[in-house]
Amino acid sequence: MNNEEEPFISRLSFSLSTAFRDVWVVWLTLAVLTTLPYVIAAVRTPAGYTFTGVLTAYDDTFTYFAWMRQSADGHLLMCDLFTSEPQSCEFFLPLWTILGFIARITHLPIAVTFHAARLLAGLLLLIAARSVVVSVIKSRRRVRYTLWLYAMSGGLGWLVFAVNNRCHLFGGVSTEGAIDLNLPEAFAFRSVFAQVHFAIGAALVFGSIRFLYRALIEKRLLKAFIAGILATLLSVVHPYMVVVVCSVVIASLFAYPVIFRPIPPLSDYSWRAKAAMIYVAGLLPGVVYLLYLNRSNEVLREWLRVTDTLSPSPFEYVLGFGIVAALAIPGFWLLWRHRPPAGRLLVIWAVLQAALLYAPASFQRRLVEGLQLPLCIAASAALFWISGAMFKVHARVYRRLILLGAIIFASLTNVGLIIGQIARGPVSGAADPRQYVSADLISTFDWLRAGADPDSVLFSSYLTGNLTPSQTGLRVFLGHYGQTIHSEEKGAEVASFYKGTLSEDDARRLFTENRIRYVIYGDLERQVYDVFKPPRWLRLAYERGNIQVFEVGDETK
Repeated sequence: MNNEEEPFISRLSFSLSTAFRDVWVVWLTLAVLTTLPYVIAAVRTPAGYTFTGVLTAYDDTFTYFAWMRQSADGHLLMCDLFTSEPQSCEFFLPLWTILGFIARITHLPIAVTFHAARLLAGLLLLIAARSVVVSVIKSRRRVRYTLWLYAMSGGLGWLVFAVNNRCHLFGGVSTEGAIDLNLPEAFAFRSVFAQVHFAIGAALVFGSIRFLYRALIEKRLLKAFIAGILATLLSVVHPYMVVVVCSVVIASLFAYPVIFRPIPPLSDYSWRAKAAMIYVAGLLPGVVYLLYLNRSNEVLREWLRVTDTLSPSPFEYVLGFGIVAALAIPGFWLLWRHRPPAGRLLVIWAVLQAALLYAPASFQRRLVEGLQLPLCIAASAALFWISGAMFKVHARVYRRLILLGAIIFASLTNVGLIIGQIARGPVSGAADPRQYVSADLISTFDWLRAGADPDSVLFSSYLTGNLTPSQTGLRVFLGHYGQTIHSEEKGAEVASFYKGTLSEDDARRLFTENRIRYVIYGDLERQVYDVFKPPRWLRLAYERGNIQVFEVGDETK
């Protein structure tokens, strides 16, 4: 080890150990709270069933499991297993590739690997968030408080939910009216509870912006390049957020004289141009890949076409961030006046990202991820200022009560989420049928995985189709609202086939055109299509309990 490497390694080690000391209690609390519902759900598994490890966003979560299954089966570039159309395997998804590889070498179930990664992603998220917080707040006590506020806060969704579902709180289905009820990527707590890539995506956003800030402060081109590289990683983890990062970077470079007062000398402008080019060099691979995929992949284009995610009204965002949003208003004023240049960059970031929520794009609300952090930093600054102004030195207890009360009040929606998940038992009627899968269906999946040709296409109901790829690695005719091309039309064809209203000629043509090899008729199909008479050209190939698998005869293939 040379002399230049040793100080860098020492500084990195010290920085990481300091960061871990600041976040570990917050992370441990977050990990326990977000994992408790999964543990209780697993303990409550009914006899003869298996807990799938999913409690929320079932449709999408099983697609992530399917990506991991492909990686565990040895694939680097992946296909969309939720549609029957011919396609090239072009999806490069390093997050799911790594997790699938870990599942393969450790022999851990896909769901267990996913949840272990979910908890580690929460730790990474808090460390990345801390790196932004310390650029504005210097007191370690206040840094830790800000992290608690960031990790636990939601908004007034609990109140909206209580009003909308006042007659049936634990089985309520209305989650409209505030974004802390239906936009998990907007909040650290909900992100860690729900998905791995939400937390990692937000961490990459924070890391990219933080490295850009350090590059501007220290005039280090290497850090500008690292900021671009992190944005490239973001493009293959949560690509929508590249729009936010690039917008903040562009705004920061143009607002350089405002952020770094007094006005910098002319020499700084040439350096700023170099930093921009270096940043673009780091970002370019990710942008090129996304542009190529969008032009070449019909599956992706269809997915983007049918998954418009427009923003709700501004009022729902205000309610969703609640007390944090209210406190952030005076907090941003304090940061702008008393914490330049980092505080001013934070204000520009928050204002710009809020404006992007209504940009002329079909994925507006996806751009909310990461906005909670600058709001929480500003809210924390306001809370300390307000509590200090209200109570003098001899009233420390009252100041602490205000600070603690703010976190408790802001976290009520998240507390309600955990209570609601625990209260919804397997027989409450509120759980999705995919939460628990029968042992017979698992055995059927095992049979298909062991004996079916990898290019086979399975015909089933929507719910079975959503489960199948992650369990078998096979493609399905119908299984996802976005990743199944023409999912609405295929859903109608599935219904017609099981109900017997699809003519034999049309059924044969449908199966031939989509290379369908197997048809499944199990519990999930029986719940919707209680009478099914298989055509004579389907041969019963496997039967287990109420589940039957038919194979298409050679004359139809």
